[in-house]
Amino acid sequence: MALLLYYGGLIIDIPPYFVYEASDENALYSQGITSLFMIAALSSMVLILQQDSNFLKQVIGIFLTLVFIFLSLLGAARGDFVFGFILISIILLFRKPIPLAIIGLIVCGIFAFSNLDFDNITESFLLFQRLSGITDGDYGLRDVLAMQALELVFQNPWCLLFGGGFGYFQKYYGYDYGMYPHNILLEFVITFGLPVAIITILLFVIGITRIYKEKGSSNLITIIGLYVLMIGLKSGSLIGFMTIGYLAYFTTIGVLSYPHYMKQIYERSD
Repeated sequence: MALLLYYGGLIIDIPPYFVYEASDENALYSQGITSLFMIAALSSMVLILQQDSNFLKQVIGIFLTLVFIFLSLLGAARGDFVFGFILISIILLFRKPIPLAIIGLIVCGIFAFSNLDFDNITESFLLFQRLSGITDGDYGLRDVLAMQALELVFQNPWCLLFGGGFGYFQKYYGYDYGMYPHNILLEFVITFGLPVAIITILLFVIGITRIYKEKGSSNLITIIGLYVLMIGLKSGSLIGFMTIGYLAYFTTIGVLSYPHYMKQIYERSD
């Protein structure tokens, strides 16, 4: 944080804003900045969730979570912020509703004392301007790519059943490699086929369930993994380092846990 201020990466103004590239102060937003600080917010939230968390830890956790959420908001990447914010809200709602209420009151208090109305907020923060663009149909080509991905698999039964391999979407439409479907689920089906995708999803769910039962909802690796995979549904690539890492992690646990769950099902059926 101090380095960002020192090197001019974060400009203190009303509102503050990031300078993403030294040569371009007009760059609008950054998915990397948004997701980085949202991961920091998720990590800070774990302080609130810990069973042995005392009052000081709770206060520090709430403060850091708020700070990092705000910095993530300044990053202005819509999906990266919204998915993280939803994840934090859901976890705190079911695990720690009082800290969630405190965070909500603090945010409301800040806006109340700053005399900002809704129009001021949307005009001051780029993220809200970009979110309002969704109502005008601005999905950043995600909708187009998703429709093309669906058309590909439905018009090619072989691809639907067995997949076309990595990069098949780009090859099919003549796109550059960077123009992938921006949805890891659709990309997985295109790459490996629907049957493999269904089996993988099943193992993934088993893995998540096993981790939740053993470690609860305060496991940082699981929380960040869920966030990364949620982002993958709107802009992720199947071969992204964190995406494929967490997908492999949860699926492997699912594979190892599969005999255990089948045994439980068999015992219940008796």
